[in-house]
Amino acid sequence: MELCENCSKGETDRCLSGRYSSHGIHGLHGFCSEFSVSDARFLVKVPQELADLGVLLEPLSVVEKAINESIAIQKTRRVKITRGLVIGAGPLGLLATSLLTLMGIRTTTVAKREESSLKAIIAKELGAEYVNVRERRLGDLGPFDFIIEASGSLAPVGEALDTLAPTAIMCVLGIFEVPQAHSGLGRRFRDIVRYNKVLLGSVSANKTHFELGMQHLHEIESRRPGVLGKMITSTVQMEDFSKFFFQPDQEEIKSVIQIG
Repeated sequence: MELCENCSKGETDRCLSGRYSSHGIHGLHGFCSEFSVSDARFLVKVPQELADLGVLLEPLSVVEKAINESIAIQKTRRVKITRGLVIGAGPLGLLATSLLTLMGIRTTTVAKREESSLKAIIAKELGAEYVNVRERRLGDLGPFDFIIEASGSLAPVGEALDTLAPTAIMCVLGIFEVPQAHSGLGRRFRDIVRYNKVLLGSVSANKTHFELGMQHLHEIESRRPGVLGKMITSTVQMEDFSKFFFQPDQEEIKSVIQIG
């Protein structure tokens, strides 16, 4: 099968034809087994000192791509990112928070959790401001140069658009379960056009993002020892996976299945 230009460069996440293959996503089985076989060209070695955090590398790679592409777009427009908003405090949201604060971007992370929750504590330990959106409106927090949506909830997306500064960018990572009409959507898209704002969708990643993620895992762990480890809230046996994945506790962030 002839590869498209992007796939031939190892960038299957940007496939132009849709005829790509990716473990657990498209055309290939995932890795829910004790042993597996994969193409060594696409593997990234996890050093022993980061072995316990290796399960965070895949979601981190998704965030790496989202941030890199957003910054690249803004550079072409000569727009500097100084203040960021992260919507959601699950694995993607907290990893996005870790990267933005690592880059020196003033970051606010929002979610529907109390200030005393584990998610709020981790966000603050990563150097971000944390806001419980049950208590404060998103519209009162902006303006922001850069927004990452990582909640998968449609409601805050509309509110977040109102906080985008002129020429700012918003990157959407969440997959919304049910399309919903929103009365203010037309006005918000009018403002996107009037003020040269960018709305970007991003999914998956390629090897370069995994390599960059490994570098940043090491840097974050060096600067803030133990904080990322708090994200791994449960390690469960295969037979118990449904309890944690289909009926998760509110404090669950990243559950890991022990195989073998």
